[in-house]
Amino acid sequence: MPSDTTLVVTSCGRPDLLRTTLDSFLRWNTYAIEKVVVVEDSGISGILDPLKARYRHLPVVWIEHPSRMGQIRAVDDAYAHVKTDYIFHCGDDWEFYRGSFIEESRKILEHRRDILQVWIRELDDTNGHPVGAEIFQGNDVSYRLPELDFRGFAHGFSFNPGLRRLADYATLSSYGSLVVYNTVNPQISEMLLGCIYKALGFRAAILTQGCCRHIGAERHCG
Repeated sequence: MPSDTTLVVTSCGRPDLLRTTLDSFLRWNTYAIEKVVVVEDSGISGILDPLKARYRHLPVVWIEHPSRMGQIRAVDDAYAHVKTDYIFHCGDDWEFYRGSFIEESRKILEHRRDILQVWIRELDDTNGHPVGAEIFQGNDVSYRLPELDFRGFAHGFSFNPGLRRLADYATLSSYGSLVVYNTVNPQISEMLLGCIYKALGFRAAILTQGCCRHIGAERHCG
């Protein structure tokens, strides 16, 4: 049976972290993936060659930018290769440690059309973003809601690991048509997109039990 989900991973000059991300995802993921799309934005020739050999048995689309173009362009280029209904979006600096995150996230997205994406970090690992206390049930999966208007501009949209619908991306045509990647403060792009999605009536959900941890805190891109 064909899969309805594509794994997209954005990367920028950190092949060791990318390997950990992919290895841990492959170890813990329990949901069928149609293909993997990896976009490398460092502009470093040949940096992915060892990983291409390591994952040669997998259906991977490798996209390598000849020069640094920024996260927004990388996401747009990767999503152009997605034909499935769902995207599991991820960066290159995460480690997974629990399974069933796609199945659980999918049930929440099916339960509520206004949920744009599902966070899978721990409840106490949200970069300070407050989470509402109420516990909701979506198709027997427990979840909570990150609060809207955190610091006046954070509404839940994030490029952290999480499941989302291709249709909700397609609604905006492309991210690059709406925001410009800010090289000084990359989070500004996320905040602006979050404001757009909030205006459309969307918000995020978060699983009550986390599935991954950030491993790139000391290795910022650029």
